[in-house]
Amino acid sequence: MSPLVLIVDDDPTTLMLLKGVLDLEGYSPITCSNGELALEMMQTLEFRVVILDINLPGINGWKVLDYIEEEAPRTAVLLLTGDTTDKLSDFEEKISDRNDLEVVRKPLSKNDFIPKLEKLTEVSMTKSRKKFNLD
Repeated sequence: MSPLVLIVDDDPTTLMLLKGVLDLEGYSPITCSNGELALEMMQTLEFRVVILDINLPGINGWKVLDYIEEEAPRTAVLLLTGDTTDKLSDFEEKISDRNDLEVVRKPLSKNDFIPKLEKLTEVSMTKSRKKFNLD
């Protein structure tokens, strides 16, 4: 079965591009354009990975990330951002020891994006196997 991936971004072009790439890579992508809808979807479906834009209107990516960490701990997260500030660099440094969270800066590069997505998918699958003692 193809890994289920939620793509959350308020830019329709980014959603379409990422959905197309993920389809070609063998994933099952679902898209949504805001944090509110993402939270609703995560209450009914279990995603392997959430590709999450940080700068969303309304409920932003940071709040969605908080929800995932509390309510969906087996879900890995790939954060998308166009931000180049030191604040984001500090965040990347803080998460450098985590294997279930990655950051990709826009504009996206397939050579950077796909390896991180593949790694996060495997991390999420490993967490699920451990939960159900399948290893």
